[in-house]
Amino acid sequence: MTKRKRGVRRRGGAPSIARKRPTDVNQRASRWICAGLLLLAVLPYLQTFGYGFVNFDDGPYVAENPLVQQGLTWSSVAWAFTATSAGNWHPLTWLSHMLDCQLFGLRPGWHHLVNALLHGANTVLLFAVLRAMTGMTWRSALVAALFAAHPLHVESVAWISERKDVLSTFFGLWAVWAYARYTEAPSLRRYGLVAGFFALSLLSKPMLVTLPFVLLLLDVWPLKRFWAEGLAPVQNPKLGSLLLEKLPLLAMSAASSVVTFKAQHAAGAVVFIDVLPLSQRLPNAIAAYVGYLYKAFWPVHLAAPYPFPEQTSVTITLLAILVLAGITLGAGLLIRKRPWLAVGWLWYLGMLVPVIGLVQVGDQSMADRYTYVPLIGVFIMIAWSIPSSAFAAINRSQVKATVVVVAVVLTALATVTFAQVQVWKNTTTLFEHAVKVTTKNFVAHNLLAGELGEKGDLIGSRNEAETALQIRPHYAGAHYNLGLVLLRENNFAKAQEQFSLALQINQQDPAIWNGLGVANVNLGRLDEAISHFQHALELNPIYPDALTNLGAAFLAQGKYEEVIETCERALRLRPNVAETHASLGSALWQRGRTDESIAHNRRALQLNPDLVPPRLTLDVALLAKGNFDEAIADLEYVLQLHPQDEVARKLLNLAKRQRDGMATEP
Repeated sequence: MTKRKRGVRRRGGAPSIARKRPTDVNQRASRWICAGLLLLAVLPYLQTFGYGFVNFDDGPYVAENPLVQQGLTWSSVAWAFTATSAGNWHPLTWLSHMLDCQLFGLRPGWHHLVNALLHGANTVLLFAVLRAMTGMTWRSALVAALFAAHPLHVESVAWISERKDVLSTFFGLWAVWAYARYTEAPSLRRYGLVAGFFALSLLSKPMLVTLPFVLLLLDVWPLKRFWAEGLAPVQNPKLGSLLLEKLPLLAMSAASSVVTFKAQHAAGAVVFIDVLPLSQRLPNAIAAYVGYLYKAFWPVHLAAPYPFPEQTSVTITLLAILVLAGITLGAGLLIRKRPWLAVGWLWYLGMLVPVIGLVQVGDQSMADRYTYVPLIGVFIMIAWSIPSSAFAAINRSQVKATVVVVAVVLTALATVTFAQVQVWKNTTTLFEHAVKVTTKNFVAHNLLAGELGEKGDLIGSRNEAETALQIRPHYAGAHYNLGLVLLRENNFAKAQEQFSLALQINQQDPAIWNGLGVANVNLGRLDEAISHFQHALELNPIYPDALTNLGAAFLAQGKYEEVIETCERALRLRPNVAETHASLGSALWQRGRTDESIAHNRRALQLNPDLVPPRLTLDVALLAKGNFDEAIADLEYVLQLHPQDEVARKLLNLAKRQRDGMATEP
């Protein structure tokens, strides 16, 4: 029986491909290249080990997410596969954050380090995949080096919340590697590996939904499955089988897209046509394609986020169309001689389709993180356009010149990257930089307002929120932050007005409902407040602040069973909140559960010794238990802090009388 030769099409199956193995460097040199690429990718990000979480999605992803902080438990894993929090369905990303919390707790430096290591792994993997497909070591290394060092990738790596970016790319590159292996010897098992890695990528982030089309491009070059001498690609009879081969992957992409759209719509992140018409979206999308290219070659004034412009000028739109059409035409004309140009260009265009803004999600017009995978196509165009003589050992002078140019470019990119990473040190540095390098950035002004408010700078917070509203009058986030300032100033009526204005614009943000509830509690409108807290919890069932506030509102109404149920639920999510323990302690006392009441009130005071209500409840419970000396000592401490507290004074007198009465009994 004769053996089937590689490169021969199998009956009823896809064509197999025999590729030339790399021979330009040995394995030892390849290992040194991988080590160099890893250092180039990771070193600029080691400084993030001393950075913290930023108030820009890091809260809902890690810092304020109680289920993620629990680590890998049965309940948290189940939640990861069912939740659409943060406007996405990406269970694998949630699991990775949970694993970080289980291993490192809430030490953000380690979370940053994991992102950096994943970026390093992606860099080495990109090199290995390209080298395996093309047999070209140095060109593949150049693509990977540009990927490793480019400043546009800082947002994807330095931002903890963008774990989904580096993780989905990691599995996406493994899917490409598996596909290359599959094309060498097609089989169901190898195809299953492709589908498996692709599924893991989609479970991390749906960014790579267009990967099946990229695989079709790779069939043209460098895999050359869709090619025949004397025939244009569209005339090649293999086209049908290659398209059919991608159908299962396309079905996975379609399913992921539907789930993602529903998740984003539920979170209120999708901007509808009546709010942002196609006449604004399309020009911005066209300009963004060229804008990303511009930043790829001149990476200055990088920021997070870039605000959506009120209008993209006709001149800019027409110039962008000319640039895109010119590159597309040139790449198309050269497809026979230089197929990598068309493949790289279509890689860039196609990979950006999900995030280019035709379906607008959020307030940004562009985002650096969106270029993490698409720019690989541009880097391929650059690396494979360098003359072969520049890599030929016999032409030493040209090789030296190439090495010098590449070294200068990579050094410049790495230097800019190192500086850009420092922008992500904390929330203030991030948004102060964004305000500095962009104009009319209402999103950055508003996020800076939120951060200043958290730090207690109410004047600065108010100024930033009002600036955001001057730029974008109908901006829910700015009304919300202005409402928080007014709450902290005890101007509850004005705060209620701002939260109501925010809800007229966005009714899908649970934080706004929670803020409105707090304002109404302080205005004595308990029924309305309870309704608002409950609405917040409908939008986000694991919202500890809303649960704590709801428990306090129930307590004010004397609904003690509801207080107990609500506060116990809150403490399961976030166990170390003094106010929650205090409310629960009061309700337990009212229900005659004295020992439990004492325990929770003591815990509340451990967490916040300045709280007065749990002290008074604790002292009443201690009196009931006959612990007069402890109650008296605590009440005297309360009166030292608050000499005018008549309730504490009356309790102290009662405690002394009861103690003295016990002492005089025969």
